[in-house]
Amino acid sequence: MKNLFGLKNPAWKFLRAKITPTLTRGKLKQMFPLMTEIGNNMMDYVKDQKISSTGTRIIDAQELNYKYTTDLIASVALGTQMDSFNYPNAEFSKC
Repeated sequence: MKNLFGLKNPAWKFLRAKITPTLTRGKLKQMFPLMTEIGNNMMDYVKDQKISSTGTRIIDAQELNYKYTTDLIASVALGTQMDSFNYPNAEFSKC
């Protein structure tokens, strides 16, 4: 596994040292409004989904997670606003 949770020493220490500075309390505090805004966009998207004949909304959880994650990474890491909930065919979303 090549993620922080599956690595062993010394690779774990190296990766942790690289990731830790981006996850400080101050940086997460700065990211929170962006996370909230994207979360609100996600909730609007869910509310706009059609209600089935049984009175429920059927939502593709994988697609929902992909859109949220794509928007969050684009906003936090790249400084751009994707809004993939409203524009699902944007160039960045096709990658």
